[in-house]
Amino acid sequence: MENNTQETLIDKLKRFAKQQNFQERLTGEFRQVWKEAGIINIQEADVSDMRKVLAVLSRSEASTEFIKAFCANAVTEGLPENCLDTLLESDIDHDGRSLAQEIFRDNTNPFVPDKAKKISNYKFQSSQSQQWEY
Repeated sequence: MENNTQETLIDKLKRFAKQQNFQERLTGEFRQVWKEAGIINIQEADVSDMRKVLAVLSRSEASTEFIKAFCANAVTEGLPENCLDTLLESDIDHDGRSLAQEIFRDNTNPFVPDKAKKISNYKFQSSQSQQWEY
């Protein structure tokens, strides 16, 4: 990822994190994700740990809002930037869009492939001949 774009995504997440007031219940849920991924100290996490975190989030069917808040909380807890970059750039559903694009731009679930909207090639032409066009 280009460095300017990377800084922009991380800065955007940091701004979002500053706007949040995480309740204890929610931070407890965040801690549970880290625990299930086998990570005791977020500040000492490495890139390989992020694959485990993504797997836990995917299995839990976490909402887009939860994932966004989880990432924001990770920033405030001191997750190393290379790990944060790995999370934001992941494309676990293989739909060609990063987690960051899905949670910030598209507001879609980054663990479920987004289906292209299929537009019908068929139109009904209401005329006396009642022809189908495609």
